[in-house]
Amino acid sequence: MISNKKVLVLYSGGLDSRLAVKLLKENENRVEAIFFNLPFNSDKAAKDEFLEDQNVELHIINCYSEPWLTGFLNVLRNAEHGYGKGYNPCKDCKIFMKSVAQEFARKNGFDCLATGEVMGQRPMSQTRESEDLIDSKIDMEVVKPLEEIGIRGRSRDRQFELAKKYGIKNYPTPAGGCLLTDKQLKLKYKTLIENNLINGDTVYLLNVGRHFFLSENKEWYVVARDEQECGVIEKYENVIQSGKGKPAVFYTANNISDVVKKRALELQKAYQKHEDQSLYNKYQQWKI
Repeated sequence: MISNKKVLVLYSGGLDSRLAVKLLKENENRVEAIFFNLPFNSDKAAKDEFLEDQNVELHIINCYSEPWLTGFLNVLRNAEHGYGKGYNPCKDCKIFMKSVAQEFARKNGFDCLATGEVMGQRPMSQTRESEDLIDSKIDMEVVKPLEEIGIRGRSRDRQFELAKKYGIKNYPTPAGGCLLTDKQLKLKYKTLIENNLINGDTVYLLNVGRHFFLSENKEWYVVARDEQECGVIEKYENVIQSGKGKPAVFYTANNISDVVKKRALELQKAYQKHEDQSLYNKYQQWKI
């Protein structure tokens, strides 16, 4: 394993990336971490006690804002290496993140990148063929400490042993934080992204409420499911405000006409307390 290098670790906050940090530091490397805040990822690392305890600086790439958002959405629209069962272009996403990390590393004097990847752990992006493909797109050396010490496959017994050895506790379970892998959300994400409805303003609506889309006028409606979602939706301009038992409704279209506003009001009635069943049934055909 490398030593006495300045290493930038692609960091998720999970056990594998934490172990990568520990193994690299144990070998006398100067380690910093980079975290990608993605619109579809439930992993968070804005404040990470593990990194603070390790005295490792954390850099955050916020893909809710430019220029990262446009680049990431382009990856989703134009996946060169295909999708999984959801709207998840895992290989292209890994290439995107490693490319951005590589650019950051070069600008800031790092010698190499590192990840907590384990071959055979994930079926789409962590096979030997996939890892070789992804890393072939990166010019900088990519170090994988867990693989270097012989960890392979889906069993995590060795990782748990190392976590005990290093005193690493309270790490997230490896449930997979990416919402793009959810087959039930595929239609929604595909529709909104490929119709160019997601931007730096509307990205915060992606995982809020019930969504409806009418293709002819590119009409998009979002109906809140609870009070918290009403608060998010009501920050926008084109909104039917919530009321007693009535959800807030966001709407937009190529041409915002009286018909569009009427549909937004009908959707509110369809989902208000003691909803109008006929209107509810009417709009199910456009639900995404």
